[in-house]
Amino acid sequence: MGGLATLTDDFQAISHDKYRGIMGEITIRQPHLHTVDDEYCHSHSAYLQRATNASEKQAWDRAFLQEFANFVWREGPKVLPAIEALLAAGTQGEAADWLGITEGEIGRVRSRLGQLAKSFLSGEPVPRQRRPYTKRTMES
Repeated sequence: MGGLATLTDDFQAISHDKYRGIMGEITIRQPHLHTVDDEYCHSHSAYLQRATNASEKQAWDRAFLQEFANFVWREGPKVLPAIEALLAAGTQGEAADWLGITEGEIGRVRSRLGQLAKSFLSGEPVPRQRRPYTKRTMES
């Protein structure tokens, strides 16, 4: 290891000096050695950049969904179970079965969720919810 250290020391000693050789006076410059940190890797790697962007978007989406759930809890807590059912089931019919309600009722809940989402995004006041329609029977 002593030979390598001596060679490095000799190179550093002449790196800033002009060296006179057969071809004339030559300036030897020491190469710039840099360490590479995580920021450099992320900014110069397309794959890492895409992964970082996807991770940031996922975190933002999760926070946005949590804000919406909090908004729904404050403004229309009766529809919170429908959000979970719709996400878990995938279809309106399955969500209605999961909640034990009819498809007509799940349509009404989805409509209310749409109203809440519109108010959440626009900042406008939440409209009052209409009462469910009740069929009138004809008396004879």
